[in-house]
Amino acid sequence: MRYIKKNIYAATLQETWLKGNYHQQLPNGKLLVHHGPASQKSARGQGGVAIILRKEAVEDWKENRYEIEYGGANEKGTTRLMSITTKIFKIKSQNYTTLKLVSAYFPDSGKTEDIHQNFKESFLDIIKTKKQILII
Repeated sequence: MRYIKKNIYAATLQETWLKGNYHQQLPNGKLLVHHGPASQKSARGQGGVAIILRKEAVEDWKENRYEIEYGGANEKGTTRLMSITTKIFKIKSQNYTTLKLVSAYFPDSGKTEDIHQNFKESFLDIIKTKKQILII
């Protein structure tokens, strides 16, 4: 993947069309953390979000307490929202800070008001921060 050559800590993915919540080890020490519907309603698939962590991010994630939050599901089972929160070491200050990575797939204008409202509530709940670095 090209992002590895660019020294990127993490990448977020939307519309993965994969089912289930899981972690999958990838080559070179990377980790895929996925949030998808329990089952797909069509052959094409729908929804699903993920975050890929590079090796250094995986090490931060394993060494420190981390949290995964899921949200944005609607009545049709589409999953649109997840976050990973972990601590990272700040070299200049020689201490840790909290980093929250969010992968979000906003509903399009053709969706119902209920779907938009459900997503908005889930999104606002997930992005509440307490002195964290927030990356969406």
